Amino acid sequence: MYRVSPRKKTPHIYKTVYLPEALADKIEEVSIKNDTSFNFALVSILEKTLFPEQPENRCVK
Repeated sequence: MYRVSPRKKTPHIYKTVYLPEALADKIEEVSIKNDTSFNFALVSILEKTLFPEQPENRCVK
């Protein structure tokens, strides 16, 4: 399970993502556990997965 750390402000864009219900449910669990939004939890997980070498990622396992 992922733990989400505080957000840093950077430029953002809006995108729509279609997710399988089971995946959305897991992301929702992470967001509730970390008292944050679904979107923030999803972005945090993606950043940790795509940029694991960055020490300042939002996610901490």
